[in-house]
Amino acid sequence: MRFKGDIIIVDPGNVAKSEEDWQLCRWGENMEALGFENVLHIAPGDEYRCQVLDVDTNKKIGEFCTDSALLIVTYFEDVLKYNPDFKDHINWPDSNAIIKGFDGEVTATVEQDSFFITGKGSINFKTIEV
Repeated sequence: MRFKGDIIIVDPGNVAKSEEDWQLCRWGENMEALGFENVLHIAPGDEYRCQVLDVDTNKKIGEFCTDSALLIVTYFEDVLKYNPDFKDHINWPDSNAIIKGFDGEVTATVEQDSFFITGKGSINFKTIEV
């Protein structure tokens, strides 16, 4: 999926404002029901903790985890527009990864016992399980 701007990799359960919204978006599978337009849905099927690495420098960009066995990649601005009280990036920075100024393609691959997310563009990144 193509993105141009600041993106976030996050468990959708951390984004939903209420239990009612969590149910409305079918527990993260339909974030569009909450007004999100550009969402890459990823269902790794388990709980994971991952780091995001810049492929060109091998430096850590951030890290994230999933508790609901789902992840989304979307615009950080859209998360804040939907939920202005979202503060996970401040209070729990290891629960989501923000990639600033990304312009390119993000893809996700889910295999039997693992998954990875890659970005190719202004910032080339990959995720690794930790």
